[in-house]
Amino acid sequence: LSSVEIPAEAIGREAVEILMDQMKGGDTRFDRTLQPLGVIARSSTDYRSHIDPSLRRALQMIEAHAHEGLSVDVLCRQVGQSRRTLERAFQHQLRSSIHQTIQKVQVGRAKRLLIESELQIGEIAERAGFSSLRQLNRVFQKFTSESPSLFRARANP
Repeated sequence: LSSVEIPAEAIGREAVEILMDQMKGGDTRFDRTLQPLGVIARSSTDYRSHIDPSLRRALQMIEAHAHEGLSVDVLCRQVGQSRRTLERAFQHQLRSSIHQTIQKVQVGRAKRLLIESELQIGEIAERAGFSSLRQLNRVFQKFTSESPSLFRARANP
């Protein structure tokens, strides 16, 4: 069974702010909404349980190393597949390129850091595996249709 990943640190920060307001005699209404971080797929619903073992290994490598700036060439060498063979497997079974899959994982990490931390966006770009702040902005916009700054502001009102 899958579950929703909640922004635990952001919830804690909000709770502290509300408590401090209440202790000062301030507004005691809590009408704040925090966005969930995403869905945690359990093995029973994990799409990877039904795919080719080499593709599963590639996906595991992407999830473990995308934040380190993993390249398609390095991934292919680690998995022991030619680039063409692995690209075909990604397209056939996932309907995505290797590069798009790496970027999707990097954007997911950036989202988590934007919600759960107060790091500067340039630092988040680096920790998510992007080569620059400009690349983070471009890729984030492509996947979410908004900038990292706007996402953070909307997620942490």
